[in-house]
Amino acid sequence: MPTFLYKAKTRKGDLITDVLEAENERMAIAKLQEADYFLVSLTEKKAVMGLGREISRGMFQRIGSRDIAAFTRQLSDLVDSGLPLVRALTVLSKQGQNERLREVISSLGDDVQGGSSLAEALGKHPKLFSRLFINMVRAGETSGALEEVLERLASFAEKDEELRGRVRTALAYPGLMALVGLGTVFFLLTAVIPRFVILFEDMEKTLPLLTQLLLNTSHFLGRFWWLILTLIILAVVILRRLLTSEGGKLALDRLKLRLPLLGRIVSQVILSRFSRTLGILLTNGGPILDSLSIVKEIVDNKVVEKEIEDIERRVGEGEGLAQPMSVKRFFPPSLVDTIRVGEEGGFLEKSLLKVANSYDREVENSVRVFTSLLEPAMIIAMAIVVGFLVLAMILPILSVEFSTY
Repeated sequence: MPTFLYKAKTRKGDLITDVLEAENERMAIAKLQEADYFLVSLTEKKAVMGLGREISRGMFQRIGSRDIAAFTRQLSDLVDSGLPLVRALTVLSKQGQNERLREVISSLGDDVQGGSSLAEALGKHPKLFSRLFINMVRAGETSGALEEVLERLASFAEKDEELRGRVRTALAYPGLMALVGLGTVFFLLTAVIPRFVILFEDMEKTLPLLTQLLLNTSHFLGRFWWLILTLIILAVVILRRLLTSEGGKLALDRLKLRLPLLGRIVSQVILSRFSRTLGILLTNGGPILDSLSIVKEIVDNKVVEKEIEDIERRVGEGEGLAQPMSVKRFFPPSLVDTIRVGEEGGFLEKSLLKVANSYDREVENSVRVFTSLLEPAMIIAMAIVVGFLVLAMILPILSVEFSTY
């Protein structure tokens, strides 16, 4: 999509310079008019990077949660050291390896210098900055405590990224073992076992059923591997479409919570995120209803999201937080009791943050147990598969040996 460089005036009379993407010049003008800007000039920016560099940016320079966490920490440190916000954004726009992130930070700096608040500038990038992030920054700017809010956001982002990292690291080794194991079995079936066919053809005896089954499987894989690969790709495409639908996402999220061992980890991660997000929002002075609305988006699970929606409705009707949570299946009694005590004592925010740290430790322990059980289970499974292959190859030879006696 073409990129346009524009100069425009706001209703306050401030002159701003920025870029936007639009299908054509007419659509670009329409977007500026919708934003209530008075256009001064508009020019299309020509692409200056080669195709290879553009592909490289698309594949390797995506902005992930780790990049946002690092940016938040750096911005917090610079602002806390007394550097003006615009200057801090300018400094950060010239640092780092991710070119896309530098462009976003530069855009934030231009918007703030043009008279926008940081929250308004962040709101132009909803795919990168969540409602939690934007609302907390807005509250910090309104109250004059932006440095403190950025510190909380940085700590929150680092905690969340640390939690994700633990789960990813724990599952990386079993995933690699499964991939290598499947590759090895496919290689044996398609490249090694067919060499034994000549040997078996010289035998004038009927092959054992196990050996015949293995040879038929090897022959099918060697001849129709392209069909299997096509079916796998087709199944992945169809499955992705189903899971992006409302019903499919709900079914998948329900399955995640019910899986043995893994479901417990998923639940603990959601409870940790729920507690920490709600605690930070309330600490920042956010209304309970607005906080629940934001938390509902953070949990990333349709089943839990529906339960939070009902809790939000009942809190809006005048109930406390603990009572509607107590009748929901997802939230454990220990969390409900902690929230009830926090509500009665007037320290709900601190209670939520403490229980979030507790769930972080539970996630770490559960992941350790899960991987300690998964690794030997995968080794046993691979041993059974390899044993099956070896036995199928040896049986005809053994039958010949026994027949000679």
